[in-house]
Amino acid sequence: MSDLPAAVNGDLAGWRGLRPGTRRDDVERELPGDWTFEAAAGVRVGRSFGILRSGDVEVWIPTGETLVSSVEFPARVADQAALLAGAAAITLARRPRSLLDPRHVRELAALLPAPRDGRATVVTTSLGVRLSAGPSHYTLSAASGELTPRDAAELARVIAWLGSVPGAVDLVPGAAGAYHLIVARSPDSKPAS
Repeated sequence: MSDLPAAVNGDLAGWRGLRPGTRRDDVERELPGDWTFEAAAGVRVGRSFGILRSGDVEVWIPTGETLVSSVEFPARVADQAALLAGAAAITLARRPRSLLDPRHVRELAALLPAPRDGRATVVTTSLGVRLSAGPSHYTLSAASGELTPRDAAELARVIAWLGSVPGAVDLVPGAAGAYHLIVARSPDSKPAS
């Protein structure tokens, strides 16, 4: 199995990623270089990170924490085919399994249309959840079958949590297993168009 320096130098065969508990000083010890640290240099999924850099290697550390979140470096040409094949296998193996699976929540965040006037935009997640947005509501349904009341309530909470709902919400059952998430807009807010 490759260690971190071998992986950074292009030998990714057998590398399984960072050891649990890896700290900034561990990386600096393993990878000699001219390291610089920039606090609050990046934001991902709503979290702030400091970035430790040396050459084309970046070490991402959540702000206020000591453990390394990720070490990022460009793939060497010889490894790109292997990385793409591995990424395809990982993608297939890591499909969301439930509505609250973090991968599904990230997918919802990326796909969620904003409430808007005019023609509704309909999107479907990998778990078959259909979402559309009107001027003051979202419509939730299943691509096949029906959403349960519990599933609809969980999705409504996720949508509100994602910050896409500026005010109070009300979940109303509709026809054919659909649910409507009514969004109370503030008087000065205007829908996207």
